[in-house]
Amino acid sequence: MRIKYLFLLISVAIILIAAASACKPRNNENKNPFGDQQLPADVPGLIALLKEPIQASANEITSSLVAKGVEAVPPLIEMLKEQDDGVRIRAVHALSMIGTSAIPDLITALDSDDYNTRIGSEDTLEALGHDASASVDKLMEVFASTTMPEQKNIMHALVKITDDPLVIGMIHAALRVDDLRFDALAVLGEWGPLAAETVPGILPYLVANASSARIATIQTLTAIGPVEGVVDGIAGRLQDPDLTVRDEAARSLGKLGAPAASATGALLDALNAETEDIRRTMIHALGLMAPDSRQAIEPLIGWLAYEDPQVRRETAWVLGQFGSEASGALPALQNLADTDQFPYVKLEAQHSIGLIEGNIPETTEENSSVATGENITE
Repeated sequence: MRIKYLFLLISVAIILIAAASACKPRNNENKNPFGDQQLPADVPGLIALLKEPIQASANEITSSLVAKGVEAVPPLIEMLKEQDDGVRIRAVHALSMIGTSAIPDLITALDSDDYNTRIGSEDTLEALGHDASASVDKLMEVFASTTMPEQKNIMHALVKITDDPLVIGMIHAALRVDDLRFDALAVLGEWGPLAAETVPGILPYLVANASSARIATIQTLTAIGPVEGVVDGIAGRLQDPDLTVRDEAARSLGKLGAPAASATGALLDALNAETEDIRRTMIHALGLMAPDSRQAIEPLIGWLAYEDPQVRRETAWVLGQFGSEASGALPALQNLADTDQFPYVKLEAQHSIGLIEGNIPETTEENSSVATGENITE
């Protein structure tokens, strides 16, 4: 009996101890990371804290430095010299939060002998975007006198800051430098249509030796848009020896949409020679060009009987994009809807019949079952 009561008392004690422990804050939870102390009121103290590898309260420290305004700029720029990447990132963040009042000192810092200081200043100016337009001339000057790694950094900063034709021309010229070409292509693509005048200088890289360079060139031209030479240049890569390049060319023509419909014949010619995945990509591109790619309607009807069910499904979707213009495809689509062994093919055929007959609203690539990849397992 005594043993029974002893176990009962021990159990009660354990419960009471657990309850008391639950009421206590765990470790440092709910505690001020600086104990009872407040953040320093002076810039040097805040800078010293921001260098520490805490950094649970980095936001509070940064906010306090931002409140100091231009007073905090020189020591933050000095922080950019630190070897610790995290410290430099925090300094860039604080400088960008201070904003335009930091720009004069950042421009001066571009003349620093310290590489990290220049890179951090460039990164901050990039973060400030168009507000940092006063730094463009200096960035161009540094670009002309520095080496490749920093030149790449400056290019990516400039595209965020300006769309000055002189700057675009400078980046265009950088295409001729092998080590800068990929970054120059990416930056020109970011400018999009604003870089249209550079297209004649970009087109030759569609036949670069490296397939990765050809792909990057296709992507840049697509981002710039269907100006003269772009569609024909990309369509020429549908016969590229590298299947990844052919795939990128087909996808890009689809992204360009109706303005790329002049490539319809090239896509149709390439269909027979392709693997299944790229064949579906090419067929899909024809649908994205509709209705301007209407010359594809008759050839596509034949693909409704192809052995690969996903090709049949893709083709059914494309024909639906032409609406009533594809009325000649109705018998073949109805046969697909009635007899195909795969439910997702039947559903796509039925949906396209509705589009062609005008019984259901027109769909877009974004909400089509083909685009979203629904029900594609056999």
